[in-house]
Amino acid sequence: MLDPDLDRALYRQLADLLRADIRSGVYGPGTPIPSEAKLIASHGIGRNTVRLAMEVLRDEGLVVTRQGRGTFVLSPDAMKSRQLPVR
Repeated sequence: MLDPDLDRALYRQLADLLRADIRSGVYGPGTPIPSEAKLIASHGIGRNTVRLAMEVLRDEGLVVTRQGRGTFVLSPDAMKSRQLPVR
């Protein structure tokens, strides 16, 4: 549950929830994260909040977004390859 009274931004709270769901297996490799519309409706938040949360998860290498298709959890191997330092 997101709490607007916390000092932590709502998009970070949403990213925390989704990250925990990914790590616990609620969303496995290759499975889609709920759509923006579903996250907006289920959490009572704005579109920009959802987009910022997805950006955090993409930057962490946990998900990939395919335009027109959705946001999908990456496999552990893909996560590792995205976290390797660039030479």
